[in-house]
Amino acid sequence: MLRPVLRVLLSFLIISSGTLSHAQIAVSNLTFGEGMKKIAAEHKLLMVIMDVDQGNSTINDFTSKAILDSSASDLNIIAIVIRPVVGTADWDSLNKRYFNPLTFGTLFFNPKGVLVHRYDAISPHGYTYLTAANIAYADIDLPTADEQLEFLKKTHFSDLGAVKKLFDTRTNAVDSTDDLLKPFLENTPPDSFKNYRYYYLLAEFAPPLGTRGDSIFRGKEYSDSNEYKIPSPEWVAINRKVVKKTMNLAVINKDPDLAFRAAVFSSGMLADPTKFRKEKEQFKMMTEYFYKIRDTIKYLETASIFLNNYYMPMSIDSLKQAYINRDKKREEREGTKTIYVNGAGADNMAYYGEFDLIASVLNHHAWEFYMITKDPVYLKMALSWAKRALEFNRNPYAMDTYAQLLYINGDRKGGISAEKNALAEYKKQNLNSKIPKIEKVLDNMKSNKDIIVAE
Repeated sequence: MLRPVLRVLLSFLIISSGTLSHAQIAVSNLTFGEGMKKIAAEHKLLMVIMDVDQGNSTINDFTSKAILDSSASDLNIIAIVIRPVVGTADWDSLNKRYFNPLTFGTLFFNPKGVLVHRYDAISPHGYTYLTAANIAYADIDLPTADEQLEFLKKTHFSDLGAVKKLFDTRTNAVDSTDDLLKPFLENTPPDSFKNYRYYYLLAEFAPPLGTRGDSIFRGKEYSDSNEYKIPSPEWVAINRKVVKKTMNLAVINKDPDLAFRAAVFSSGMLADPTKFRKEKEQFKMMTEYFYKIRDTIKYLETASIFLNNYYMPMSIDSLKQAYINRDKKREEREGTKTIYVNGAGADNMAYYGEFDLIASVLNHHAWEFYMITKDPVYLKMALSWAKRALEFNRNPYAMDTYAQLLYINGDRKGGISAEKNALAEYKKQNLNSKIPKIEKVLDNMKSNKDIIVAE
């Protein structure tokens, strides 16, 4: 919230000065470091608009509406606003640090350098930014995460509000909160989790399956009166985090039983949990598990079943029509219409992203088999996956995988021809860093060498 004195002062200025009626949100050309120094001196927030569509312009057509909104000019009383240009050092460092996997949004820092609030969107409405800034301003003096943790240790995690604030501070900064869960549970009486505020914070921690936190979170005496209060989209997001954390724990401890438990749990979350789809999800997760723990034998066995049973039988024509029908139903439901440009149409756009993912899975495992085994049965299998990947997306990486697998399976002439095609595609897409490696692979093939340059 704005301080009362600031509100009164602003009202006075608007009444007494006609020029402010044309005011807008002022965007500074300061660097991030310069902005932090300025807010420390002026006791303001630093608002950083990270707009991936900005390009090299100062303001694009979309966000200019927000910045030029005179009704939101109050924002400059409490915040210095900067907008890093895509590709600059500030953009790269902030994007890498705070947006994973997102590449856009708005960050609010206080003078202590704490990311006190984030609005993960770009809006054409200036008042949206003012509202977010007022939320952030409530934490203008919020201590750093380390200082908050020291306070909690001294008070034995007895202050729920302080635990929640540290959780949010860490989450905003994309820092782990896992180390906070154990002391939170140890210092909180179990009956407290019958209270929704305690239960909801425990839910946000997303405790891994099989842990004490999980037993409380899913315990009937705690969940019956609280679970239904969590909005459905949040509940889905929380369970996805649970699966991810559980699988990470299984990998660290090399615990296949826990990994399978996570796989079964994940398959139960599917929107349309048919037997086929549930089994596919379970094989996918177990394939990833064995790959991550480097259990080569189990990985080869599981990946073979996964791809041969659930990817190779796919009908491209049926998938195309299914994705087109899905998009048509969505448009009818939402009252929207997709506009295609540059000659594109529903028949070649609706399923593009889906096909790219399918090709990526096939190509990834084909390459891994090529790297880790010399078994002719598995190498022939990998060749079939690589060929299938190209039917979904003829990208240069998949073309290279296919060429090398042709060669290693004894088709030297076919391998050379396919590698030439891959090299041409790398050049066409200006993937210059990869070209020397592909050229070396091609030279080795022409020289009939056994060893091919690997990634």
